Amino acid sequence: MSQEDIESTKAPLMEHLIELRSRLIKALIAFGVMFAICFVFARDIYNVLVWPFVWVAGPENSKFIYTALLEYFITQLKLAMFGAAFLSFPIVASQIYMFVAPGLYKHERKAFLPYLIASGDGHVINISSVFGLFAVPGQAAYNAAKFAVRGFTEALRQEMVLAGHPVGVTTVHPGGIKTAIARNGLTAEGVDPEAQYRFFDKRLASTTPQRAAEIILEAVRKNKARVLVGQDAIVLDLIVRITGSGYQRLFAPVLGRMKPPSR
Repeated sequence: MSQEDIESTKAPLMEHLIELRSRLIKALIAFGVMFAICFVFARDIYNVLVWPFVWVAGPENSKFIYTALLEYFITQLKLAMFGAAFLSFPIVASQIYMFVAPGLYKHERKAFLPYLIASGDGHVINISSVFGLFAVPGQAAYNAAKFAVRGFTEALRQEMVLAGHPVGVTTVHPGGIKTAIARNGLTAEGVDPEAQYRFFDKRLASTTPQRAAEIILEAVRKNKARVLVGQDAIVLDLIVRITGSGYQRLFAPVLGRMKPPSR
């Protein structure tokens, strides 16, 4: 993983805590719903579990009794808890993965894939960039990292399709999103960091995080292979598609004029 990849995943502690709270709430809601359902059917679950013993011993020799006032009720609670843990595991595991995935290397992310496949459902979303669609001068390392994310994700999607696995895979190419990515990132030698922050916020960032999330979730629902976030990403992708490699002659002088001032 490049330094740019590491920097792009940084976020303030409060943002991590808010996201963690959201993931925990969703996991607990899933567990609670499954617990309620299992508790309603606790007697049926109990009968299924003891059926092998009844089948071997015979109905006349398999009368169960409880020796404490609340023992049967506690048994139902335990059955409901174990059932809820089993049934809610795919949702809980998905929430855990979505929280830790931004901090994982690509090969570590792929370690979660067998669990998604076993769950019978799931979707892998990898964030590339518009710099994964085209290259710009002065961003060679960042371009290489984002093109790698694009290639890895597109290959993984094809592997899932060929294997018939029920896991969707989507590459996200965001344009300028109004986040703190520029402020948390590194600047090239000689470039004024504060000027670069202002340049990104005023001239490049055009899409809110909320709108970006809506676009990505809609693409997941439609199982799209690639999603462009923001009108700027759509326009830039269209230019690259039309001009092919000729975009380099168009972008280089424009980007040279847009470069933030040096310190």
